Amino acid sequence: SAGREGPVVHLGAAIASFIARRLELPGRAVRIMLACGAASAVAASFNAPVAGALFAFEIVLGHYALRSIAPVAIASVTGALISRLHLGASPAFAMPLLSPASLWDFPGVIGLGLAAAVVATLFIRTAVYAPRIVSVQADRIGFPLWALPPIGGLGVGALALLAPEILGVGYEATANALSGSYGIVMLLALLAAKLLATGITLGFRFGGGVFSPSLYLGAMLGAAFGGLLALTGADTAGMPFYAVVGMGAVAGAALGAPLSTTLIVFELTASYEASVAVLIAVSLATVLSQSLAGGSIFHLQILKRGFDLSRGQARVLLQTIRVRDIMTPIESRDAAADSDKDSPCLYEDDYLGRAIGFLSAEALDGTAVRSRSGDQLIVGYLSRVDAHAAYASALADAHEEEHR
Repeated sequence: SAGREGPVVHLGAAIASFIARRLELPGRAVRIMLACGAASAVAASFNAPVAGALFAFEIVLGHYALRSIAPVAIASVTGALISRLHLGASPAFAMPLLSPASLWDFPGVIGLGLAAAVVATLFIRTAVYAPRIVSVQADRIGFPLWALPPIGGLGVGALALLAPEILGVGYEATANALSGSYGIVMLLALLAAKLLATGITLGFRFGGGVFSPSLYLGAMLGAAFGGLLALTGADTAGMPFYAVVGMGAVAGAALGAPLSTTLIVFELTASYEASVAVLIAVSLATVLSQSLAGGSIFHLQILKRGFDLSRGQARVLLQTIRVRDIMTPIESRDAAADSDKDSPCLYEDDYLGRAIGFLSAEALDGTAVRSRSGDQLIVGYLSRVDAHAAYASALADAHEEEHR
């Protein structure tokens, strides 16, 4: 009960990274290749070339440098063309003609944005923490990892007996919500069931993406919200209109990619009548969910690996450069062995941030660098000047990459 785009994006990015490293391309070229792979995969998966390119800029690269626009755009268009060659050029969802929004709809759009923030926060926490909770509990009771998928499959299957619409990527159920085919109770039940089923799927180690489930949840929430507004007797744009707005709001907030998500929704539905309403709801939902959840799904997953993107590019560089890459190597084995192992030092796999902090705290102009192997031999020397020079060079390269 997860999306198909996650494995496709990972596969596209992995192939691009492999090619770049085999060709021994510089770091900036590797990142552009990664973005090309991701853009092509998203464009092919959703038949959305513009959104695929924006996804790569917004999520993978984090900037819109001129030198990266051409390769990413070409990769995205190529992926979409191949997809259309095999699957056709029709949009993923056949939308009815949406009623134009009136002034009375905009208070409803604001309310839907607030509700979408709550649903997006629940989905973010489910997607990020479900795998962690299941792994911790499995380790605690000594449960083998290979047995997790069968157990998860039983759980999702049990839910599917009650609500078969939660299985797979859920495009058919999403299309039904967009056309107003479900009642309010059914919509809310499917929303809760899909959230639980996706949590089980991701937690019990099934491969899958999070974009399609977020579209599903948003469509169910938006359609239900539109149905509730209709019960008040207000002259609103109807359930399909609010379903489209809900799709964009929940997906944009959960993924932390409001621009590309908004465009994907437009390209999936081939409907732009709700454009202003979608932008309002996406903006509200994104700001509130980031405050409630602490970040998007992608940012929290990266944070779990020790990289805090919220602290900015300058801090991220301190977390990515290793001491082994900037130290002065020591060739002589005698010199490597001739030292006090209890004296303060750095290790070759330490990050630059720890190195600069260590040198400042110990008031050292330089220090030995050891290997973490059993003998802990000295393998190099790092001076404070070299550490700061490496940081300054990395900052300059990052600035050039973002603005050229």
